Amino acid sequence: MNLVFECNSPDVVFENFGDEVILLNLQSGRYYSLDPVGMFFWELLTQGVSQPEICDRITQQYAGTSGISADLDGLLAEFQAEELIRPAAAATPLAKATPPKTTLPPAYAPPVLAKFDDVAEMLLLDPVHDVTDAGWPHPAPPVDKAKGA
Repeated sequence: MNLVFECNSPDVVFENFGDEVILLNLQSGRYYSLDPVGMFFWELLTQGVSQPEICDRITQQYAGTSGISADLDGLLAEFQAEELIRPAAAATPLAKATPPKTTLPPAYAPPVLAKFDDVAEMLLLDPVHDVTDAGWPHPAPPVDKAKGA
């Protein structure tokens, strides 16, 4: 089983605003917010650091806290189910990764991926997503599914 992942770009974009990370799945129109533990996990995961290495790092921070590994496995499963990540070809050792902007909070709380779909229909209606490299207002020609083009 592959334990190294990357952001599923260009279908997924994200931004770290300091106190939260917002992720947007451009295919589904859903957007997401992560809490501090989830942010820390996301930052390292999307750099290609393996899930076990990230889990070890977080577990070291909260020595004596049980359930961390199961919590992170659950978060990883959510990322996969929402198609926010995809398997990566190569791993980045934790020691070589860019240090996360997010600091872990003093007390552990299970990571939360909050999902929102209140603007999904509007995002999916946006014609800018249906253009060629020439940009808007040059819409992409319709795909002829019969020809497989």
